[in-house]
Amino acid sequence: MSGPATEEPVDRFDQWVDELFDQYLRGRPVADRLFYAASALGDHGVIWLILAAAQGLRSDDHWRGALRAAAGISVESASSAFFAAALLSEGDPALRPLYYAIAVVVALSRIHVRIHHASDVAAGIGLGAVLGEIARRLMPWPGTRGSR
Repeated sequence: MSGPATEEPVDRFDQWVDELFDQYLRGRPVADRLFYAASALGDHGVIWLILAAAQGLRSDDHWRGALRAAAGISVESASSAFFAAALLSEGDPALRPLYYAIAVVVALSRIHVRIHHASDVAAGIGLGAVLGEIARRLMPWPGTRGSR
């Protein structure tokens, strides 16, 4: 016997989110372009490497911070959006909302293009945020060593 009553809660959640994407976003030209582009840029952390390089142009500390982010992104790829946002936002507190907004779009893009289920994305967000904080503690922002 199978059906909604016998499905696991995670499966029901994934199905519910997938149906919402089908109803409100998939097949809409603007949403499709945005999410397919974000997903492509999210592959292998490309968007985060571009943002880290742009950040690195500002100063020597920002360059060292960009290298720190690039090194971290190359090691941690499963949940790189929130991991990268955590590292990059430390050097640019004013841009923190932008980094996390990009991370949200990249994360949602994975659902939109059906690369990951919603539950996978939720777990990746949590994992990326935790690993980002660990990386920030293990590799402090340049110029702040010993201040934590």
